[in-house]
Amino acid sequence: MRILTAIIFILLTSISFISKADTASWKKCPSTWELDPEDKKSMQCTYVKSSIDHNNAKENHFVKLAVAKLPAIASKKGTIILISGGPGQMGLPLSIDESPITKDLRKYFDIVTYDPRGIGESIPKIKCNTQKSTDKNEEITSKKWLSSCIKNSGAALINNMSTYNAVDDLEEIRKALNEDKITIVAYSYGTAVAQLYALKYPKHISSIVNDGIVDLTEDHESMLLNQSRGFNLAFEKFSVYCAKRKSCPFYHSPEKPLDIYKEILEKANKNKIKDKAGKIITNDNINEFTLDSLLWESQWGNLISFLDKAYNGKTNQIDKGSLSIFGDSSNDELNIIDCSDYGKLDPSKIELLLEDTFASSADFFKEKKEKCSSFPIKKPLMPALIPDHKNMPKLLFVAQTGDPTTPYSNATRMSAIFRSPLITKIGNGHTFVLNGDDDCVDKKVVKFILNPNLPISDSYCLPTHNY
Repeated sequence: MRILTAIIFILLTSISFISKADTASWKKCPSTWELDPEDKKSMQCTYVKSSIDHNNAKENHFVKLAVAKLPAIASKKGTIILISGGPGQMGLPLSIDESPITKDLRKYFDIVTYDPRGIGESIPKIKCNTQKSTDKNEEITSKKWLSSCIKNSGAALINNMSTYNAVDDLEEIRKALNEDKITIVAYSYGTAVAQLYALKYPKHISSIVNDGIVDLTEDHESMLLNQSRGFNLAFEKFSVYCAKRKSCPFYHSPEKPLDIYKEILEKANKNKIKDKAGKIITNDNINEFTLDSLLWESQWGNLISFLDKAYNGKTNQIDKGSLSIFGDSSNDELNIIDCSDYGKLDPSKIELLLEDTFASSADFFKEKKEKCSSFPIKKPLMPALIPDHKNMPKLLFVAQTGDPTTPYSNATRMSAIFRSPLITKIGNGHTFVLNGDDDCVDKKVVKFILNPNLPISDSYCLPTHNY
């Protein structure tokens, strides 16, 4: 990818505990780093250098990846690296739940987390212009946004933010840990990194657990179409769940949930929905909060409460500050990575398939169309998926049947391509492995990590909650 705008990339001053010569130098973690609060005192931290462009032998610029480690309690048997989702999510806060089921993982394995390049505590960080564009021309909007990202972050970083870059960063972390083989537990978008790592560096893997699977065979339009259908189905399930409760705005018209949702959006469009502090709640706020809440059935109660207040004029009861999705955070990191992987999005044909559905009301494609319309692309994410099954490491896939954002079909397809076992959880949700949410799944995953060479077949786990 070549970006014409020439901006000098300035590598930030080296931090004293950056790893050198491929071996990590561990120090006390900075108090400002966002780590699991229960484990923070026991964790060690470092920075790992990784070339900003591994395909350029003459490249002498580097990113510095913020890495944290929770050391094994007893004699170490290996290292587990947790890979975050998003794309663009911080990875440092990830952890493995402390429970009788997972005690052997925490006892015998170093557990490593990290912020991907451009994210969180890694250096440099992606910074773009967060001011919302009023230009209706998507290509102009995209060029302005992209120029601001280059200006604030450096062309070298923005030019090298694809998933392929993330794969090489993971390899640099492995080398800095001085581990011949690593165990990987990847979540959501992180499963794309893990699967590509398995294809490129199979000899350095002990085992991989993928939770919430990205389908590497999809192009941008196919991915978003399947996600849209997933969220449409999640909205229908939520509507049935909601309409059975008197506090739900669908209660008196259970056959018209989408019409009522559109009414709520229309109120927001007229600036009629404000929180108790008088702050305006926008269409985008409502759509983002709804999409985020639909991901996990455990959040459906909060969504009902919010929609009830918005629909019935109880604005003095809405605390915008308590709803994290309404914060000042942007999706710049996510969009930079998606646009780097997939390039320009043209959803014109698939939008016709989604007319009069929740996805169309939620403007599912809007941001991607705006941000990616002028984005140059170096190498499409879709690889030639011909795994060397003879030398392929042990992979385990985990998925929920009602996952809207990484649909269950992704897991069936990718587990078949890698000829690997699939654990299916019957239920609605997205990513849950080793977080204490499902004992049935966690027992199988822990057994696999401890004994990856033992035979394992497909298996199923029933719903664990009734929210």
